[in-house]
Amino acid sequence: MKYSVRSTYHLVYSEMWDFDRKLVYYGIAEVLFSAITPLVGAFMPSLIIACLERQAGVQTLVLVCLSAFLVYGVINGIQTFLESRSSTQFILYRIQTYWGEITNSAITRDFQDAEDYKTQIKQAEAQHSIGGNQLGIEGFCHHNIKLAVNILGLFLYSVVIGTTNLQLIGLLLGLSLIQYFVYNFARKKEESTMKDIGEITRSTWYLRKEAYNVASGKDVRLYSMRSWLADFYRKLNQRQEKISGKIHNAYFIYDTAGILIQVIRDLAAYTWLISSLMDGLSIAEFVFLLGVISGFSTWFSTISETLAFISNDLMRIGFYRDYIDSGKTTTQPQSIPDQGATYAITLDHVTFGYKGQSKKIFEDFCLEIPAGQKVALVGINGAGKTTLVKLLCGLYKPDSGHILFNGIELNEMCRDAFQKNLAVIFQDAIVMSVSIAENISCQPLEDTDREKVIEVLKRANLWDRIERLPQREMTFIGKDLDDNGIQLSGGEVQRLILARALYKEAKMLILDEPTAALDAIAESEMYKMINDLVEDHTVLFISHRLSSTQFCDRILFLENGKIAEDGTHDQLMRKKGKYAEMFDIQSQYYQEGGVIDELENSLEGNL
Repeated sequence: MKYSVRSTYHLVYSEMWDFDRKLVYYGIAEVLFSAITPLVGAFMPSLIIACLERQAGVQTLVLVCLSAFLVYGVINGIQTFLESRSSTQFILYRIQTYWGEITNSAITRDFQDAEDYKTQIKQAEAQHSIGGNQLGIEGFCHHNIKLAVNILGLFLYSVVIGTTNLQLIGLLLGLSLIQYFVYNFARKKEESTMKDIGEITRSTWYLRKEAYNVASGKDVRLYSMRSWLADFYRKLNQRQEKISGKIHNAYFIYDTAGILIQVIRDLAAYTWLISSLMDGLSIAEFVFLLGVISGFSTWFSTISETLAFISNDLMRIGFYRDYIDSGKTTTQPQSIPDQGATYAITLDHVTFGYKGQSKKIFEDFCLEIPAGQKVALVGINGAGKTTLVKLLCGLYKPDSGHILFNGIELNEMCRDAFQKNLAVIFQDAIVMSVSIAENISCQPLEDTDREKVIEVLKRANLWDRIERLPQREMTFIGKDLDDNGIQLSGGEVQRLILARALYKEAKMLILDEPTAALDAIAESEMYKMINDLVEDHTVLFISHRLSSTQFCDRILFLENGKIAEDGTHDQLMRKKGKYAEMFDIQSQYYQEGGVIDELENSLEGNL
């Protein structure tokens, strides 16, 4: 086990103490009342029988009965209240403490690590450990109270039985230990399947997410994916059934052993009780000891089961801790003051490759981009353009070499402070189901400058559309959270993302295939608008389509992780290399009617 039992107990209960220390106090009270209640319940029948044996009067008998039921009712009522309170508070403790922590870890951990398949498996296992009431974190809290209750109850019952027959105590303990080891065997069988269950859970969650995803719904229907996805889901269920079958078989062995042990235990206990009764034991004592012996076996069997549950909880909490710890980074360096209005970029002998792949995407890669330069990075798909963007954004770390901004090593900069000075427009940029204003500011509404939002919407040429809406910039996008939400077209979404970038007032703008969903004419118009807006800032345009290149000071043609060509548009066209060839092929689509004219000319020549 990677994490010690002691450290896990310290983690859970120290955080519980910080969350609400009354949870600890109420837990102790719950243990006391839960252990005493069954003992009082076992004592009540013998008390009534004792009154009858002594031929107590009706008035005395009624008074004893009422007093006993009153005491038992009060104790049982307090126990029920404490159990109910713990159940509710443990849910709040789990959600507010651990779901918040795991969400923060997911969105703040190193991006390259977050993309890794092993990390995603760890995340599924961690989420499972905090996803239920009776397992993982919350189960650990419940099971520890249950364990303490049963240990205290066992102690009290052992004292009662031990005063009359020590040999019987030894037999009961021995049989209970055998039952515990059999149960532990079954639990270990279950624990051995956790990795497979984690993979199945991750795949199932993915399928469910896509099934409910409205954006995926079009392809699912038009390409008749329903039967394919259903078959995928069915195969996952079949894997789950096989694993469950192995677990059930192990528990069947435990149940069978439990029945045999219970028969032996009851036979020994009843033999002793009947023998004692024949030797002069009173009926009241017989009834009381009968209840205590039955309770003793229940206490011990529950202890063995609870210990196995706690062992499973510890394993799941270990998954959670491993995921959280794997996302913790070393303390970020202090933010280095940088007075530059924009960034000059240097990539000095950078080498980078993805985990598990022998081939490097970049090897000994060098590049200088002066401050304020507009650079187009072009090339076919798979040339390494998006990977380079992620390196420049600090989402990936190079295997070797250096990346510098204004002469400062990226690794020496505070990553959060640096990324606040970047505005990146991705092809698949996220649009949230919140107000337009919040989508632009990426901040809570109370922290959003609405006048600034309107200003950037005007600059992004989207305000005319938004102004006509009843709620204007307060209109929600999508109908997930508001029935009056709107849907934006592809071009409008890109203008919204541009407005978000302008709101940020960053030192540098990176556009990674932001117009891939637009037609050629709309793409060209978008790039013209961006070129007019960015002024003297460093801008990096990434695309395999070339409508952006004529607005740039410099064009880099990337191929197989290397800069194959470098120059201005005119220089590269005169060179008649790969860039010129690609531009000539694509240029016909950047003039309205170009394709139609070409088709008409072709038809005329063949008639």
